[in-house]
Amino acid sequence: MDYYHLVTRKPMYKGQKIDFGSNHKNRLYYFFLDNGFSDFRGRTFDQAINELDTKVEGNERLFLKNSFEHSSKAIREVITEMVRLEHFPELPSRFECLYGVESLRSLAQWQKTFNSYNREIIQIVKLETSGKIFKGNADLLPSIKNKSFLEKIEQAKLYWSSSSESNLSEVLIGGEITVTEIIEEF
Repeated sequence: MDYYHLVTRKPMYKGQKIDFGSNHKNRLYYFFLDNGFSDFRGRTFDQAINELDTKVEGNERLFLKNSFEHSSKAIREVITEMVRLEHFPELPSRFECLYGVESLRSLAQWQKTFNSYNREIIQIVKLETSGKIFKGNADLLPSIKNKSFLEKIEQAKLYWSSSSESNLSEVLIGGEITVTEIIEEF
């Protein structure tokens, strides 16, 4: 089965192989778990909060909003991975995979999502794998809103156990992956 992937940072080439073995982590892992999020002055969220006075400037508000969103998404990903490890260990990790889709219709939906985050897409490639895959519904990922951890755990269980039929379906592609075609370059 072929899958499609939106390339956002480093171009891929036809015939390229990517092997998500036990120690190969993807960008999501490093972005959320190994990234000290800081503002333009190098301050962390806690430091910015401690320095605030009664008047919060526009840049400060933007930093606080972005920092909170980043932390919320990191928590979501850690909870989702903990649930996978405990209840669905046979499925590929969201930290050790490429994200793809099965159809060009789904790809278009993800392109719109990436564009809304100003995330630059540099290529669309076609992939194949003999490794583990998981077809999921990204709309069912745990909420980044202020929910309890127990609610987020239940949401993660639903994500891992539900069908992928949605507007935001995704395929987690693990194992050895081969780029079989460059569909488009931007």
